[in-house]
Formats: sequence, C-alpha cells, structure tokens
Amino acid sequence: MDDIRYSIPMTTVIDGQQRLTTIVLLLAALSRKITHTGLKISSDKIRNTYLVNPYEEDKHKHRLILSEEDRESLKAVIDCKNDGLSVNISGNFSWFVSKLDGLRGEEYEHLWNGLRRLSIIEMTLDKFDNPQRIFETMNSTGLDLTQSDQIRNYVLMGVNLEEQTLLYNQYWRGMEKIFGQADYEKHFDDFVRIYLTMHVGTSKSVQKKEIYKIFRKFHEKDKPDKKQLLSEMHRFATYYSRVALPGKEPDIDLSRAFENIRVLKADVSYPLLIYLYSDYENGDLEKPEFLMAISLIESYVFRRSVCRLPTSDTGSSMLRMLREYRMGGTSRMKESLLMVGGARLFPWDAMFKTSFKSYQKHLKYWPFRLEGHYRTEPLSDEYTLEHIMPQTLPAKWQKVIGPRWPETRDRCLNLPGNITLTKYNSKLSNLVYSDKYHKPKIGYKHDSLKINESLSDAQTWNESTIDKRSEQLAELAVECWPRL
Repeated sequence: MDDIRYSIPMTTVIDGQQRLTTIVLLLAALSRKITHTGLKISSDKIRNTYLVNPYEEDKHKHRLILSEEDRESLKAVIDCKNDGLSVNISGNFSWFVSKLDGLRGEEYEHLWNGLRRLSIIEMTLDKFDNPQRIFETMNSTGLDLTQSDQIRNYVLMGVNLEEQTLLYNQYWRGMEKIFGQADYEKHFDDFVRIYLTMHVGTSKSVQKKEIYKIFRKFHEKDKPDKKQLLSEMHRFATYYSRVALPGKEPDIDLSRAFENIRVLKADVSYPLLIYLYSDYENGDLEKPEFLMAISLIESYVFRRSVCRLPTSDTGSSMLRMLREYRMGGTSRMKESLLMVGGARLFPWDAMFKTSFKSYQKHLKYWPFRLEGHYRTEPLSDEYTLEHIMPQTLPAKWQKVIGPRWPETRDRCLNLPGNITLTKYNSKLSNLVYSDKYHKPKIGYKHDSLKINESLSDAQTWNESTIDKRSEQLAELAVECWPRL
C-alpha cells in the first residue's frame, strides 16, 4: 500500500515486523563491529544499503520505522546512540553485541554470508484486498500471536493510514502508556478478557484462548465506530490498571482496598470491581458505597477460601453480582449475595470460625490483613511473617513440645495460632517461646500488635496453646471479614 506522495515509497508492514526488526538490530550491531573483522564490506555500506537512506532526512532517513513504543529507540541504535532505549530494543541489541564480541574473523564471514542468503517473500496488497483476513491466514500455522496483537491488527487494519495513525496514537498507544511496557505485555490480554466479560453478558468468564474470537463477534454484532470502541477500551484500561496494578490508584483508601484484593489473588472479582469503578468515576457510585462493596467482595472470596468452597463457583457468583448490580445497585447486589445458598454460599460466621482454626493457606495475606483491620495507619513494611514454633525445631524446642514433636510440627506449623508478625524475624529465629516473648526490646511483649495480645496468656508453646490461639484469632477474623 504505497504512499505516492513521497519520492521514497512508504509501505505498511502487515506481517513480519518482528523478523525485520531482529535483522535490522543484527545489522546495526554488525555495522559497529565490522571495522576490524577483515570483511570486504564496510560499516557505511551496511548502513547505507540496509539501515538508512543516506540522502534523506527526518522520517525518510530510516528504512524501518517501528510503532511509537520502540520507534525512537530503533532510530537511536541505527544512529549509534545508546541513551534512553526501550527495554525491548536495548535488550535485544545488547544480546547481539555480546554475541558478536565472541566471534573471530572467519565467523564474521560465515555470519555475513548467511545474512546475504536470507530471502524475503513480499506480498503487496491493493485497496480491494482485506489485510486482516490475509494476516490471519498467514499466521494460522505458525507460533500463536498474542490475543492483543490480533485485536490491535483487527481494529487498526482496514482504515486509511491517516486514520490508523490517529487511532493508534490517541487510543492504542494511550493504553500501552497506561500499563507501561512490562505490564502491557503481562496484563493486556487479561484486561481485554475482563472487558469482554463485562460487555457480552455471559454467565461465565471469557477464556483467554477465546479473547480474539469473541472480540470479533462482539464488534461485528454491534458494529460500534472504531474510534468509539477504542475510546471506551482506553477508559476501561485506566480502571483496570487502578484495580489490578500496584501504585496506579491515586486515592489512598481505594488503593489499600485494591491491594487487599490483589494479595488475596481475588482476580475473579475484577469484572465486577472494574464495572463498579466505572460508575464511581462517573459519579453514579459514592466512595463509601464503593468501599463497602469492595469489602463485601473481599469477605466473600476469603470466607469461601477458608471454608474450602470451589473457586469456580466464586467466579460465577461475581458475574451474578454484576448482573444484580446493574439491575438494582449495591443494595440488590448485597441482598442477592446473602440469600444465595448451595455451591455459591456466603459462609455463615459459625462455619467460617470453625474452618479458620485449621486454615493453612494465604499466609502472605491474612495475618497482615487481620492486623491491618485494627490499625488506623498501614502496617510498616518492616514486619514479616513469623512462625512462633519454627519450621526447623532444634533440641530445645523438641523438649518443650514433647516426644510427639514431629506430629505436632506437621499439624500445627501453619495453623493460624502459630503465625504472627515481627520486625525481627532473623533475630528471633529458632529461639524457644519464652525467649521470643520476653527478649528485651524485640520480643513479642514489646510490640503493639493486636494479633499478639493473647500471647501474654501463654507460659509455654505447644499443641494446646496453638489450638487455643487459633480459636482466639478466629473470633477476630469474623470481625475483619464480616458477612454483613
């Protein structure tokens, strides 16, 4: 699709961008190393033949122009500049340079001869061809593209170059910036999956392998204007990043609430949370009501985990809550959740307390969350998880626990009653309980943690005291993760 306005033809590459970029990076690295290799071709000849148009300036100078994320970085590499490179370009170029550093003269010759033998198959389309269909056909038998790659090409192909540039720069590039390069590659497919789950009205979450197929059906059915579609996706990408990515939410209270959801790994709630965030941002949901809904979701997910109820049913419950919210707001959402039974049950207090006493999962979540519930300020990052009875039992501990110490360790090590928090994990380490509790300045008796209050009642530490403290923490857990 040549642009005849310029003396040098400009062509949009539909397929093969990564291969071309890889070859250009290798040639750029080779052009810097070639001076002392004995090759007959010069550095300038490589540059002027393959990398740049030597008599052109500005946008016509470089032979390969990448998308916005890596465009300036590739130009810098070709122009022998090393500052401010993107992660992708810098990492790949440095890899080539390191490999070239280890080559001898004849090995450069073999490399150059290999490059000269490369063949490129070119297919030029006219205005009547369907670039997206050709793109999908060409990629149907090779390594799978990411779902986001396919969606981006589907949205941007089929429009003229001017509109394509506008849509990419204003919306798609904007979404890339919202996520950041590393998080875009890691999270964008998941964002689109959640976006579709909210919009297609399904009773089940969209599966990752079906994202592109369902996206096409969604667009072809409703046929929204592409600018309108990308504008809405850009808006929801902002909401997703604030819910799912650390450090993105500016409001302190919401940021803490989302952090609890992330540490709990309750991503099954993301479709509901992001839809609620949209209403919050639009002024249709007040902040206290939003925080209440997040707390309810967190309690529901954690109580079900503690009571060992299926996570698949937890996900379907979240989608049901989303439907109920759309019909009647947070009050209807809450009522429907409290009334549901069977596989989607919101566990009652008695069931939750009984199960919590023997719960041994989410150790990176519940101790910090439980202590945080009783504090007005966030818990210091200096606190780490501590097993009161240590994982490795020295002779003193074995004597305290008794002859059945192997069985006691195996049963009680990760029970709630044996878990606490401390700033001095390495210093307390394998000390016996009395030393851990009374040690000057750093012992348990010197901190102000709510979850450690009951330790003052224990004169020793064994199976009985661990079970007793598990019961005491279960009472606090009911307050931290309420059903109502």
